[in-house]
Amino acid sequence: MKILKSLIIAFSIIGATLASNQCNEDYECGRGYPYAACNGGLNVYPGISMDGNDNLIIAGKFNSSQGGPFGLPKMFNIPITSDGTQISDRIDIHGEIQSGAGSFNLYSFYDYLPLSNYYYVLMNQGGSAPIFSLIDGNTGRNEVKYVFNIFNTPFVPIFDDIEKSMYYGAYGIYKLNKLPTQRSDAQDAILIYQSQVVNGLAKDGNDLYMSTYDGKFLKGQADCSNCTKDQLIQIGNDTNAAHLTDFLVEGDLMVFSYSNGIIGYSKSGNGGEPIKIITGENVISMVSNKGVIYYTTKDGIVKSIGIDGKNGKTLYTPTSNHQCQAAVGFQSTDGVCKGKILWYNGIPTCTPLGEGGIPAQCFTSTDCGTTPYFTCNGTCGCVNNFSGLDCTHCDGNVEWLNGIPLCQIPQ
Repeated sequence: MKILKSLIIAFSIIGATLASNQCNEDYECGRGYPYAACNGGLNVYPGISMDGNDNLIIAGKFNSSQGGPFGLPKMFNIPITSDGTQISDRIDIHGEIQSGAGSFNLYSFYDYLPLSNYYYVLMNQGGSAPIFSLIDGNTGRNEVKYVFNIFNTPFVPIFDDIEKSMYYGAYGIYKLNKLPTQRSDAQDAILIYQSQVVNGLAKDGNDLYMSTYDGKFLKGQADCSNCTKDQLIQIGNDTNAAHLTDFLVEGDLMVFSYSNGIIGYSKSGNGGEPIKIITGENVISMVSNKGVIYYTTKDGIVKSIGIDGKNGKTLYTPTSNHQCQAAVGFQSTDGVCKGKILWYNGIPTCTPLGEGGIPAQCFTSTDCGTTPYFTCNGTCGCVNNFSGLDCTHCDGNVEWLNGIPLCQIPQ
C-alpha cells in the first residue's frame, strides 16, 4: 500500500508539473502579457517544403491569446501521416527586427535543402526592396542572413540540392553554379534565357518548365547559355496561371496553384484538357513527392491530395499548442532581460548590449543613446563622418544644423 501511495503521489507531482506548462490565457504565463504570452492560433507564412524524412516543413508565428503575433517565428515539422493535429517545433528563427527604418521581418518560405541544411526565405525590410535570405541550419544559431536584394524584380528561385545550384527567374532566366550564401554570389549568375519574365519555374532533369504573367507555359533547357527567349517552346496556356501562387512538376504533369485550386497540364504540350486536381480552395503554396501534392491554403491549413485528385486529407489546422512563450530575447516568462528593452506596439523585445552598452538592435536612434550623434537602421551607427563608441569623434570641424551635428572633413 505504501508503494502504491508513493506512486500516486509521484504521478500527481508529474501531472501537476505537466499541467503547469500548459496554458489557455496569457495571464497564466509568468509575468503575463506583454512579457509572456500563451500561444494562440498559428499564423502560417506562404511556403512549404519537405525534410527528406517524411516530414513537411512550414514557417509560422503564434498569436498570443490577446490575438496578435507574438514571439519568434519558427519552422515546424508536420508528418505526412499526420491525423490533422500533429506538429512540432523544428527551429526558432532569429534576426527579425520588429520596427524602424531597419525593420526586417519574415514574409515567406521558399524551400528547405536537407543535404545542405539550408532554409531559404524572403524577408521584408523597411524602406527597402524585399531581401532574399538564408538560414544556415549548420551554425546552430538559426539567424537570418541577408543574401541579396530583389529590387522589385519578379524573383522566382528553385534549388538543386544535389547539384548545389540555383536557377531563378528575374528579368531573364539565370543559373548560379552554387547555393548562394552571400551578396557577392549574385555576381556569378549565368544568363540562360534573355529577357524572359516568369511567375513560375520548375526543373525536371535538363528540362526547364515555366509559366508567365500572361498565362503561357514554356519549356527550355537548363544548359542553354545566353539564349534568346524565342528559343523557348510554348507548350500550353491557361489564363488562371497568370495569377498563380506556386508552380511545380510532378510525374507527367506541370501543376500550378491559384486562388481557386490546383490545376495540372501534360508536360508533353499535346494540348490536352486541364486536370482539375482541387477546386474551390485558395491554395498558397505546394510541394510534391511520389505522386502526392502537399499544400497550404490561405487559412494556413496544410493538406495533401493525390496527383489524380483522389485521397485528399487534412494534415494540420492552425491552432494553439497551449504553451507559454517569453517575449523575444527574454530569458524567461518572468520578464527577465539581460540587455536593453525595446518597445513596439506595446510589446517588448530584449536585445543584448555590446561594447559601450550599445544594443545589438535598435528601432530608433534614441535606443542607441540620448545624444544626436547616433543613427539607427536596425543596428546602431554614427551620423556621417562621426566615429567612436559614443559617435562623438570627428576628424574635422563640427557644425550644427537644426540640432543635428555635421562633421565637416577638410578637403
